[in-house]
Amino acid sequence: MNCERCMRGEEARYRVHTDLIDMKVCEACAGEARKLGIAVELLALGEDKNDRRKSDFALLNYRLKLSA
Repeated sequence: MNCERCMRGEEARYRVHTDLIDMKVCEACAGEARKLGIAVELLALGEDKNDRRKSDFALLNYRLKLSA
């Protein structure tokens, strides 16, 4: 599956999500999401390329906590 944000044809390997957003994105877009404090998790690849499962969220949650 291609990145749902930039549409450059990059493979979507991450899921970014907030209360309003839930997208599968490429590595570059996931990096931008991390900088903005948006939760990012790695998508695990199954044996079949179309068989994607969510990875262990507790280990892969990169949400940044912004200090006031």
